[in-house]
Amino acid sequence: MENICETRITGMGQGALDFVEDHILILFGNQAGNGLEEYSVQITMPQVNRDVAPGDILDFGGHTYQVTAIGHKAMETFRLLGHCTLHFDGKKAPVLPGVIHVEEKPLPEVRVGDTIRFYC
Repeated sequence: MENICETRITGMGQGALDFVEDHILILFGNQAGNGLEEYSVQITMPQVNRDVAPGDILDFGGHTYQVTAIGHKAMETFRLLGHCTLHFDGKKAPVLPGVIHVEEKPLPEVRVGDTIRFYC
C-alpha cells in the first residue's frame, strides 16, 4: 500500500456542511483566510508524494471511497492551498478543474482530529 498524501481535520466552518445534500465537502488548508474557512473543512497542509489518480482510495476518518475522476487543477490547489472539493457522486469525468470525484456512498461524519488520506 502506497501512501499518496495525508492530512488531519483541524476545524470546520459554520457552513462547512451546507453542501452535504449535494454530496460535496470542501477542504482548505488551515490558512485559507478570506472567509473561505466558513464554508470549509479545515485541514493541515497535506504532504503530497504524488498526484492522486482514478482508482486510488480516499480514506476519510476510516470510511473508504475509490477515486473515480480528478480535475486538472485539483492536485495543484491541494498542494499549494490544501484546497480541493470532494464530490461523492461517482462521476467518471470531472465537472470542474478543482474537484476530486469519489464513488457514490454516504458521506462520512466530519470530526475534528480525523485523518484524511489517499493511498493505492
